[in-house]
Amino acid sequence: MEGYDNSSYQGQDGGQGYQNNPGYQSWQGYQNPAGGQNYTGWNMTPNQRAVKDCGSSPCFLAGVILYSAALLIGLFQSVMGNGSVYVNTAKQAGMIDSGIFSGMAIVLSLILMVPGILICAGMWMFYGSSRGEGVSKTSGLSLAKGGMVANMVVIIIGGALIVVIMAAVAAGIGGADWNGYLYYYFGRRYIEGSEAVMGLVLVLVTLICLAVVGLAVAYLAKAIRTGNVVAHICRTGWPDKKLSMFLIVMNFIVVGADLLSILSGVGGLNRAVNPDLMPILQNALSMGATLCVTISILNLRSRLISGR
Repeated sequence: MEGYDNSSYQGQDGGQGYQNNPGYQSWQGYQNPAGGQNYTGWNMTPNQRAVKDCGSSPCFLAGVILYSAALLIGLFQSVMGNGSVYVNTAKQAGMIDSGIFSGMAIVLSLILMVPGILICAGMWMFYGSSRGEGVSKTSGLSLAKGGMVANMVVIIIGGALIVVIMAAVAAGIGGADWNGYLYYYFGRRYIEGSEAVMGLVLVLVTLICLAVVGLAVAYLAKAIRTGNVVAHICRTGWPDKKLSMFLIVMNFIVVGADLLSILSGVGGLNRAVNPDLMPILQNALSMGATLCVTISILNLRSRLISGR
């Protein structure tokens, strides 16, 4: 079986040592090919018990609460009309009339919040089922995975939109004063009218955006796979793949990026005319949520490997 090393739950009797485990003996005596949703506490496999314990742990609950709070702040900012990065980019390129910008920004921002809402609801459902009797149900995992798939689609569309906008700007469409922007950022070192510099900047920005999009898609794919592994354990009692270390490492990188963003935001408060604490608070809540969920995944991975 692909995934965890069989030595973690096999013994010396021809590789079937895990059958001597009392939890496994009670599991194999309970014929439930439909998915294991009716197992009671005394006849779970060790892996199902590990999923249930981690899904109902205070650490995972803290992650769900922090994620929910960050999501509420995001919804508040959307309603207040702070806008979306995609709409802002299009506006700067002169492709959207300023009269419809505010309304479009609010609507698009709210639409982009839907995947996060699905993920949040799925996390709460998974926590609730883990707190109940029997094996954790997979409905919450399915809902959260649906939100991740939607997020992936949004990111891919956003990456394509950025490429289209950059191509339009490079072709001189929209009448945006990019020479003015370049002069602002580079000062006197920039010679007005230098198409070579403008083209180089656009190419670099496009490549960076595509790299970020690719990394985000890979990250979400690993997160979806992790949900599939946990769901497989809930249904069958045994993992079919390893929990992704790539996801865990990327989560810690995200935590580090959030921390840098928080420090940068705090450092800029003194220079701001009207300081806005909401983005800083949202980053702090998001960082805490990511850290708590990652610790829960690490704990689950450790228990699956050790067979506890």
